[in-house]
Amino acid sequence: MAEKEELEIEEGEKKGKGKLIIIIAAILLGIGVGAGGVFFLVGGSNEEPVPEEELIPQHVQAIYYRFDNPFIVTVISGGKQRYLQVNVTVKTKDKGVVKLLKVHQPVVKSALNNLFSAQDLNHMQSAQGRMDLNEEALNVVQTFITAKDEKLKVEKVLFTDFVMQ
Repeated sequence: MAEKEELEIEEGEKKGKGKLIIIIAAILLGIGVGAGGVFFLVGGSNEEPVPEEELIPQHVQAIYYRFDNPFIVTVISGGKQRYLQVNVTVKTKDKGVVKLLKVHQPVVKSALNNLFSAQDLNHMQSAQGRMDLNEEALNVVQTFITAKDEKLKVEKVLFTDFVMQ
């Protein structure tokens, strides 16, 4: 009878161990399937992810810097003293240009004052004369900016007010 009890205990232990092995195998299989699913969904490819900035085209906004006060210069025309008043705004896409213009405003204003005061009033009365002056002002500002940092670019110099008397 003792032998029968030992056999029943051994068979009970075998059944218990078998169930335990099946449970452990099922848990490991579940973990493996879960890890595989996560790997598949997250991206198990060898491709490097494309940064979001490259997916969406970036449009750089224009930045405008307006000189605080208008430029007022005297111009001699036909032996008479005349006045020219110009409000100037600089258009760029580089924040560095605005920073340089703020820091070195007196130098840039002086160069533009010299340019404006050297103009012929008769020539400036025509549309072509104002366009020529605009191009010259752009060259003055761009030359100054390029001397400080060659990478920076001024797009336009705008005359927001232009008065001749």
